[in-house]
Amino acid sequence: MEGFTWTLAIFALLAIGSSAEDCKDEFLSCVVSKDKDNLYCDSPLMDYCNKSCNFCTAREYKPIVCEDQFTSCALYKRLGEMDCSRSAVKAACMKTCGVCEPVGIPDKRWLLTLDKPKPRVCRDSGGRWCSRMKEFNRLKCSAMIKKKCKKSCGLCIDTGEIECKDGSRYCPLAAFDDEKCETGHYQKKCPKSCDVCGSGFGDKIRTLCKDYSHKCLIGDDFVCFSMPHGTQLCPKTCGHCNFLYDN
Repeated sequence: MEGFTWTLAIFALLAIGSSAEDCKDEFLSCVVSKDKDNLYCDSPLMDYCNKSCNFCTAREYKPIVCEDQFTSCALYKRLGEMDCSRSAVKAACMKTCGVCEPVGIPDKRWLLTLDKPKPRVCRDSGGRWCSRMKEFNRLKCSAMIKKKCKKSCGLCIDTGEIECKDGSRYCPLAAFDDEKCETGHYQKKCPKSCDVCGSGFGDKIRTLCKDYSHKCLIGDDFVCFSMPHGTQLCPKTCGHCNFLYDN
């Protein structure tokens, strides 16, 4: 469904526009949509597609090494959502489209043959409370707190958990909700996403999980259930972050 109607225009009024010195698209979908002639630049939300909509003037980006301008290039190619024969797409995703060879990158394939040591458990028995207090620089590592917040107090190194599983595929959504993760119900149901068992998964979700398309701003009802590849292009909006980071 390409002829969608934007419903969150008020959001753009609160956004900070890009300056002339930083003329760029925030999403690879801006480049792809323009290439497919379905980028609607008259929408206020197109502040996220400044370069593709010609809203600012800046020198063309010239990468020193062969690299992609967007981390989502490989994802779009795997989903069949972009055409590497198009010049705009090749310029945005040079490495993924194979238009040049990266240089100076050592071959590390031999590392895959090494046996990885089993990870040790480093956990905060206090769960999300410990990491949240640390984020706000309010964690006081007294003798009592150290017993509950070993990981956040730096008493051990978090290298992951051998067995740490959530009881629901929707648990990654709880990683963004402090109130839920502080309840016993969610700590028992979603120990991985609520950082109860020390895997660091919840922190990774909050830090890395993001949407890869400007269309994610439409709303989760359309994006997650009607838009092709919606959950993969909009993992944060759809609560599907484990698709990218659960490994």
